[in-house]
Amino acid sequence: MLCTWAYGFAMVDGTTGRSYLAVMDELWRALRGAPGLVEYADSLTRLNRAKGMASIMITHSLADLEALPTEEDRAKARGFIDRSAITVLAGLPPRELARVSEITRLTGPEQELVASWSAPDSWQPGVRHPGRGKYLIKTGDRLGIPVELALVGVEHELYDTDQAVR
Repeated sequence: MLCTWAYGFAMVDGTTGRSYLAVMDELWRALRGAPGLVEYADSLTRLNRAKGMASIMITHSLADLEALPTEEDRAKARGFIDRSAITVLAGLPPRELARVSEITRLTGPEQELVASWSAPDSWQPGVRHPGRGKYLIKTGDRLGIPVELALVGVEHELYDTDQAVR
């Protein structure tokens, strides 16, 4: 993953006058590959603004970053979070929301809304998960913007992540 990201960032280095968006999904996996990989990921993302580039780093939990092998890696990973201008939250349990609130202030109603998306009310198979497609977009201390995304047309087939459990 880091190699692919580095290649993409290198392609941006060779161009001018364009804007780019780097999506770094499953960040936890790339950072856990070996001690010190956080330094490499950090160096990829440090000077992006000067190149007209923005980055999206996606992970499941702040605990993923705390599970890194060394304190130095954990400290650098916390820096990713501290430098994030925008935070997008999907359904999270209260304990995770408490961690997020230490970095991005969340109001009580915002925490309740995001927590309500974290688990289904029923054990019945086939019941739609209450958080599917729902996100809260936070920037600074402003009130969050709740959004809901929906698949359309052929996207239902292309992005059916529940297929393996049916």
